[in-house]
Amino acid sequence: MKPVWTVAFAMFSLLTTPFGAGQAGEDGPENPAGYQIKFTEALTLLESDRIEDIDRALGLLERAAREGAPIHVILGDLYSRGTRAPRDFQKAARWYLIAAESGDGIGQLEMGKLYLDGRGVAINLVMSILYLELARGRIRDAGLKREAEKHLARAKRHASLEDWREVKKRLDTWRPKPLSELLN
Repeated sequence: MKPVWTVAFAMFSLLTTPFGAGQAGEDGPENPAGYQIKFTEALTLLESDRIEDIDRALGLLERAAREGAPIHVILGDLYSRGTRAPRDFQKAARWYLIAAESGDGIGQLEMGKLYLDGRGVAINLVMSILYLELARGRIRDAGLKREAEKHLARAKRHASLEDWREVKKRLDTWRPKPLSELLN
């Protein structure tokens, strides 16, 4: 069985294939060929057992993500799971937040869970419920949708009436942000 990151990288190359060099959408990759080169090198390095290679791979992936490659959830997963990267919930939260704020349902699910449990960020029921509600509306996969609903039910048990008012206000005004704004 192939490691999770191998499958993720294959999926990334599929995501970037339709874009022509320098011909991306407003928030799409500017140079997908460059991202694919970084991805290929990072994939090779992640297979290594040498810490220097893994550090270099993470650096390549983070650079590609900062340049607009749609891999923010993948980076969050690498850091939150400690898979081929040192477990670091603060770094995971950084990458998940970029994905969540740009409208990615899985990024929203993961940020909701982090805010609920206080991993990498302070516990914040309002933000947890906000992201879990957003995720529930965006995620199509039945298993992930159930996961969002399970965590949402847990968060709701602890929320006050004031928390609910704040969540409703934020849900009514929430809009995805462009990557260019989130990456600055």
